[in-house]
Amino acid sequence: MSKNVLKQGQVKLVECSLTTIYGKRFSIMNQIDDIVFKEDLDQHFISGTVSITEGFNLIEAFPLTGDEMLVLEYETPYRGIDSRDGDVDRRRLEFKVVEIRDISKPSEKLTSYNLIITSIEHTYAMVRGPARAHRKKISDIVSDLVATHINSPKRLNIEETDSVQHVIFPALSIHEALRLLCKRARSIKHSDHDYRFFENKNGLNFVSMGQLVSN
Repeated sequence: MSKNVLKQGQVKLVECSLTTIYGKRFSIMNQIDDIVFKEDLDQHFISGTVSITEGFNLIEAFPLTGDEMLVLEYETPYRGIDSRDGDVDRRRLEFKVVEIRDISKPSEKLTSYNLIITSIEHTYAMVRGPARAHRKKISDIVSDLVATHINSPKRLNIEETDSVQHVIFPALSIHEALRLLCKRARSIKHSDHDYRFFENKNGLNFVSMGQLVSN
């Protein structure tokens, strides 16, 4: 086996770039000090912090305003049934920069700061959803909302809920609507009906706590 083959659990960062709302792009691969992701059952989407030290003064020259797109491309060991030594699974994740924190000058020529990021799906989920009635299973309503309003290429894992319900969203955002659906969902298989909509490295999920515990 090659010495450069990734082992299970390892991640190789291939590219990381920032793009402004005007389309200006800059690679920050060589300026990254650290990347931390946070997966939270109560926050719907992945958030994180990218720590950067650079000598280009991007904050003023780019400029960084806290409204950029951050794209990460990385490789992990391939887990398909036909995997061979050296096979990797390449993935691309898009994030929205929501804040710039902790700006400092470690030297006269260098600037350090943290970019606070969240999944691009979070941006789509903050828009107002359809103010109309739905008469379906909760799991089907969640599937419809994600497909229509979030339209993410990420895998959607949904645990089917029980009976048809009549649900009205009175001028709620998609984010708020998902919270409401989590409270109203009832599992077919598990007595614990406490549902969560959350994102992890495998995609978007709508499952009961009973299902999470059993897994």
